[in-house]
Amino acid sequence: MLCSLLLCECLLLITGYAHDDDWIDPTDMLNYDAASGTMRKSQVKYGTSEKNDVSPDLSNTEELSECLSRLDSLIHKIGECEKK
Repeated sequence: MLCSLLLCECLLLITGYAHDDDWIDPTDMLNYDAASGTMRKSQVKYGTSEKNDVSPDLSNTEELSECLSRLDSLIHKIGECEKK
């Protein structure tokens, strides 16, 4: 009787821990903690835009020209790094 009660308690505890993670993405290695063998809570907020430095009142052409100038400067920096 005591063994069956302990077995039931253990099963309840195990199923309780299984509900902590609703769904785990098997390809999400950024949030995997190898030391504990579990997934960390995700810090990423999906669906939000991370455009902090661009004002929302820019037209599409202004935004495109700004992106192209950034791209040109980055290509130039990469070229300098490859020469070294």
